Amino acid sequence: MKSKASSEARELIDICAEKKLLLVLTFPSATASNGLSVEDFLAHGLKKFSSMEVHEVRSDFSTLGGNKKHRAARQECGEAIATFVP
Repeated sequence: MKSKASSEARELIDICAEKKLLLVLTFPSATASNGLSVEDFLAHGLKKFSSMEVHEVRSDFSTLGGNKKHRAARQECGEAIATFVP
């Protein structure tokens, strides 16, 4: 649910930081439909992890049922792979 996305993302970061877990997230490079971006995760993790790193990659996203009449079955998209090190 979009209304809970931000608080749930913060909770994920908090729990992983508290347990000193290595966290690897993949997320769209642009703002997602839930209103979050990888920058939101990074901002919240800034003082909770010893280091964070982001790599941008291009990939083919499956539209799960696209046909060439209305939409392509695969669309190119950008993804961010974010690593949070305790």
